Amino acid sequence: MVRVRRWGGALVGGEVPLLAVSTTAPTLAGCLDQVLAARRAGADVVELRGDLLQEVQEAGGGDPRLLARLLAQAADAVVRALEDADPGAAGSPVPGAVVGSVPGAAPGAAEEAEGRVTRPGVLVTLRTRSQGGGLDLDRGGYRAVLGALAEGYLEGTGLRRPDAVDVEAYCADLYVPGGRDLEEARADLRLLADLAHRAGLDVVASCHDLSGTPEEDETMDLLIDMQDDGADVVKLAATPHDAVDVARLLNATACAREILSVPLVTMSMGEQGAVTRVAGGVFGSALTFVLVPGPDGSWTPSAPGQLPIESVRAVHEVLGLHRGAGAGYEVAAGPRGHTMCP
Repeated sequence: MVRVRRWGGALVGGEVPLLAVSTTAPTLAGCLDQVLAARRAGADVVELRGDLLQEVQEAGGGDPRLLARLLAQAADAVVRALEDADPGAAGSPVPGAVVGSVPGAAPGAAEEAEGRVTRPGVLVTLRTRSQGGGLDLDRGGYRAVLGALAEGYLEGTGLRRPDAVDVEAYCADLYVPGGRDLEEARADLRLLADLAHRAGLDVVASCHDLSGTPEEDETMDLLIDMQDDGADVVKLAATPHDAVDVARLLNATACAREILSVPLVTMSMGEQGAVTRVAGGVFGSALTFVLVPGPDGSWTPSAPGQLPIESVRAVHEVLGLHRGAGAGYEVAAGPRGHTMCP
């Protein structure tokens, strides 16, 4: 059973996949414009990409506490902007509260929880350049910044907290000979997850494979390890080279959904993987990242292959992945009833 997480008014891991929008503006004012545009378009989650803020990039490599403070101040501004735009959001429950499991939750529990709060969930991300982001930070520097962010909330900053923080985890190269030290990387995730949880934040453990798509057994091992090391949501973005890569990721997603007790998010990046962004929910992916036009009408994706929110919503309607549809998923089975899972 999947433990559903509540981020603002959004239920991560519920019956339908959520629509998330990432900020891409270099200034906080521009980010706030994008956040409010995402809310008006009906996004369930907004992701603050702190690594793309010019002020954060200019401070990169410096004092981790300064970077953490800049990130916390930006997150505070995003949460306040959403609360100001939605008076019903001021009474938001504790971020990350578990509201039930799917399947097996009490009838109507998710819907009741969803009705109490209406602002979009807020996820904060500091993506390093090695994972496709905008910030040059080595492993030690990254750990120090996210640690300082959590410690700041523990000390009581008076700032509004986001619902969740993205933590870059070990990636697929750890599961092949010659990869980085797996145990050291897992220890980093356990440390940061513990700090984040004590600060009242959910943890999205993420891996971005920018060179290819892992084999299914590697994907399963990766997602299970991230869950076991403290993640509340696990995420894998892969790079396809052909349609077989895309199909392999979708099958691994369906298989992982049968095993994991936390929500998972997967996508195959680029134009070739676009089907995973609109139909991933059929296979068990809990969230997909979409585009919302900015004030000037332009589209700025935070990753290759993202599609306009209205296009994704239209496909979700066709596939029965919209609210009230009671959408589910089923692992693909072979001719003798055996699953196609590794």
